[in-house]
Amino acid sequence: MNEKSKYPAEELGQIFKLIRQIQRTTIKYFEKYRKKISYDVPQIKAESKRIREIFKIFKGKYTIEIMHTLHILKNPYFNDLKTALPEMSSRILTDRLRLLEEHAMVERIVHETYPVRVSYKLSFIGKKLYLITLPLLFYMNSLYEVAEQDNNKEV
Repeated sequence: MNEKSKYPAEELGQIFKLIRQIQRTTIKYFEKYRKKISYDVPQIKAESKRIREIFKIFKGKYTIEIMHTLHILKNPYFNDLKTALPEMSSRILTDRLRLLEEHAMVERIVHETYPVRVSYKLSFIGKKLYLITLPLLFYMNSLYEVAEQDNNKEV
């Protein structure tokens, strides 16, 4: 384990290698796809709108934190989420969960108990999207660690 990083260097190296491979494959796919399709303005607008909607979800405050917590806790009740994410108000948590549910990333499970309890879980789509973000989060975190180390060397 690298003393300056929380993550094993060998595993981070593998993640970085995969990220570079994904980048190259995505570029190749996009170039191939772009050659096969003749874009017109309405098509570009429709595609741009879908992309904006997806980014809107992920750029929203706490989205990744909620998805991470749902992945770790496995079907937590609302109060479990609230406890795990204390910096978030109940209203914001409710709004974010609703948005994630509307976009089929989270499933709301109503338990027929007295009083009625509600738990949440990542949907199939939510799990896949969350797992795609993990390497990116590791990668970004390690870049910040490297930058921090470089800044500390200069001082």
